[in-house]
Formats: sequence, structure tokens, C-alpha cells
Amino acid sequence: MLEVIYFASLKELTGKASEEIEFRGSIKDLRELLINRYQKAADILKSSRFAINFEIVGEEHILEGQEKVAVLPPFSGG
Repeated sequence: MLEVIYFASLKELTGKASEEIEFRGSIKDLRELLINRYQKAADILKSSRFAINFEIVGEEHILEGQEKVAVLPPFSGG
């Protein structure tokens, strides 16, 4: 199972801090799955970054199904 971890506004919009899903495929495909599942969070998911083991990965990164994936919404700071 893939563990997807949500932060900040995504945590609020999904109503979850994390969830386990059966998934194998690219980050791009995972993003689309999450957008379809959480349409209220679609705009944020479209611009979110994804990290595995504290490392940002690109759209083409392939997930094998056992990873912990952090979904990082855009943020600003000072």
C-alpha cells in the first residue's frame, strides 16, 4: 500500500492527515487520481509538489506501491 500524507490546506480539504491507497504508477497519474477523488482540492493539487523520503520527485517518477508520499501544497513564507 502507498501511504499518502497531506499537509496544510490539503489536510483540511481532504479531511485526512494521511491515507493508504493501492496504487502503482507515476506521480502524474497519482496527481490525477487525487484530483478526481478530491475535487475541492483540485487547484491546490495541480500546483503541489510530491516528495518521497524528504526528496522532491518529478512527474515521471514511478511509484512501486510501498512508498510514503508527502503531498506538499504551495506555500509562502518570509
